[in-house]
Amino acid sequence: MPQRKEEFLKRLHETFKIEAREHLDAISARLAEIAGADAVACTRAIEISFREAHTLKAAARAVGQSEIELLCQALESVFAALKRAQVVPGGDQIAVMLRAVDAASDLLAALDRGLDAAQRASAEELAAALGALAGAAATRAHVRAPAADSTVEAQDRGQNEAATKAVPATVVAPGTIRMSVQRLDALLLQTEEMLSVKLAARRQDALLREAANEFASWRSEWQRTRARLAPARATQSSGADSAADDPAHGLQTLMSWNEDRLGSFATTLAVTGRQAATAAREVAFKVDRLLQELKQILLLECRALLESVPKVVRDLAREQGKEVDVFVAGAELEIDRRVLDELKEPLLHLLRNCIDHGIETPRNRAAAGKPERATVRITAAALASDKVEFIVADDGAGIALAALAAAAVKLGLLPAERASAAGPAELLPLVFQSGVSTSPMVTDLSGRGLGLAIVRERVERLGGAIAVETSAGKGTTFRLVVPLTLATFRGVLVRVCDQVLVLPTLAVERVFGGTRDQLRTVEGRSVLALNGDHLPLVQLADALELEQTGAAPAGNTGNGGKFVAVILGSSAMRVAFEVDEILGDQEVLVKPLGRNLARVRNVLGATVLGDGRIAPILNPHDLLKSAASSAGKAHAATAHAAAAAQPARVLVVEDSITARGLLKNILETAGYLVTTAVDGVAAWSLLRLESFDVVVSDVEMPRMNGFDLTARVRADPRMAQLPVILVTALESREDRERGVDVGANAYIVKRDFDQHRLLEVLQRFV
Repeated sequence: MPQRKEEFLKRLHETFKIEAREHLDAISARLAEIAGADAVACTRAIEISFREAHTLKAAARAVGQSEIELLCQALESVFAALKRAQVVPGGDQIAVMLRAVDAASDLLAALDRGLDAAQRASAEELAAALGALAGAAATRAHVRAPAADSTVEAQDRGQNEAATKAVPATVVAPGTIRMSVQRLDALLLQTEEMLSVKLAARRQDALLREAANEFASWRSEWQRTRARLAPARATQSSGADSAADDPAHGLQTLMSWNEDRLGSFATTLAVTGRQAATAAREVAFKVDRLLQELKQILLLECRALLESVPKVVRDLAREQGKEVDVFVAGAELEIDRRVLDELKEPLLHLLRNCIDHGIETPRNRAAAGKPERATVRITAAALASDKVEFIVADDGAGIALAALAAAAVKLGLLPAERASAAGPAELLPLVFQSGVSTSPMVTDLSGRGLGLAIVRERVERLGGAIAVETSAGKGTTFRLVVPLTLATFRGVLVRVCDQVLVLPTLAVERVFGGTRDQLRTVEGRSVLALNGDHLPLVQLADALELEQTGAAPAGNTGNGGKFVAVILGSSAMRVAFEVDEILGDQEVLVKPLGRNLARVRNVLGATVLGDGRIAPILNPHDLLKSAASSAGKAHAATAHAAAAAQPARVLVVEDSITARGLLKNILETAGYLVTTAVDGVAAWSLLRLESFDVVVSDVEMPRMNGFDLTARVRADPRMAQLPVILVTALESREDRERGVDVGANAYIVKRDFDQHRLLEVLQRFV
């Protein structure tokens, strides 16, 4: 029994934590709305927050979390005062309430390990501050210690007992049930498999109609032949002695019998065809309706994704010493829960990018004539064709295009001779390339150039697209377009090298058919002139590296031959891909390739066609990259080959003999030539005598610390471009900013030290 009780309590606490996070995120999001909403929206946000705080208070009381209960009751009091217009919402009041929400989140995180005295004292202090805002003191006695002989306190005790009985894990609204999302997902996947049944039924209906048409043609020819033979049979029969021995009579009898059988077969075929058509329509209707109903069950408001945004932004801004207001719109839009789950990490990366790279410090914003408090706006809006657009915008400094071009050249993504002439349309798509970063220094938060690459990969995996716009000094806007639902979509079926392939319809700009006389040759490549634009024409078989088997399709050879192409487009480029044949379009079910084939170039997944064949579903974004010029790759390969010809020299500066030996071992194992120095003075002497490719230095050292050493390196014209990586135990924001000020290229905190991260950072600079 004790074990069962312990397991029950554990499940109860887990349920409470899930519920509490939802309530706290909702309150946090509503507080952001209160700060910048009109009167009607403000009233609605206050009412929602009041209810959320009240519900969470009851849940906290039920599981004995008195500190969270205390904060919720204090918040509830303030919301009640706001409802009665006794308190006017302002920046200071909102700030205190947000601190209380953050404190409740911290208490929730400490639920398993227990609270310390400081956390309890902080909760009481915040509750008292909120009580002062509401015009009534909030004390622990008001929440926890009811007096037995007081009528009001007796009422609270009754409410407490009722709340204790109302266990959060079992309280549900009337007419509803609790079911795990995993079971719903499994049910939806099984239902989506019915799509293949619908496609098979349609295929059978089409085959029967085709057979009926063939039979009708054959029967018509039979009847014409029989009519031509009738006079001959009559002449032969008139000259015969006996009808029974007349061959013509026997033939006529056989043909009459065949005619009867053909009529009967035609009737049976027509009835079967009508039944198949009816069955196909019914199956399609029922499968579509079932899929639609289940998809509706899994639709969630974007609020589930966006409610945590204000707190995330506040936390990131606080770490950076910046002040940011957040505005969220479109939270009520419903979208597939699986899409929302996939967007959580990309949204976090975009927000981190806004705070870390885009938004300036209050001092710099004031110097630029901008409000010290920056603004981040997140908007969700429905588009046509079952698509949803998410916009993440900030009013920061914008993307430094010159720094972006320099980073792209260094990685071999952009030829050096084109860097100065490249415009925003050519440069901005490069921010999504892995390793590209405009950050002046690599830290544990950002600067490694992976965040936006991950965003693009996740969005493309959903079958969506991402674009970026920027304006110097005014800010940056990211636009993510993703499907409203997953799993099923319409696809264009094409045939290439006797294989059937599928292209997502959303990515197909148009299908084009023409003659080769319409093609032009530019720099040795075929180009299609279309509506004033010149699009590269690429063989889809070449892009997919498929082996050409057999002869080319009829009509596709010679200057006057015909060709068919599918035009794919994005914000960066448009390409025409030549195929052998367009087979039409249909709804398809996306089947993942499995864990071992999670990322296959040019392939999103696969689908089962109505006739049972498996067809790959192609990745339009990969195809566009496959068709792009390989000049940048060749430049990168040459640069890497030259760099690999001689190992890079690394100067390790560290006063601890243990740490110095560890770094030396890690770097030499990775193939670097390592020289060590015991402090900044020794390192400076070596730097003036020898040549190194990079410096890896501690900060806190005798005689000369790492900050001073970095400053000296930057002040010397001969070493101004020498990369310096600081590896230190100092992790405060002030120390990181000082590292930026003196010119360090990367800042790695020893507490989070990982040799793979160090080697990854080194590869960026040598």
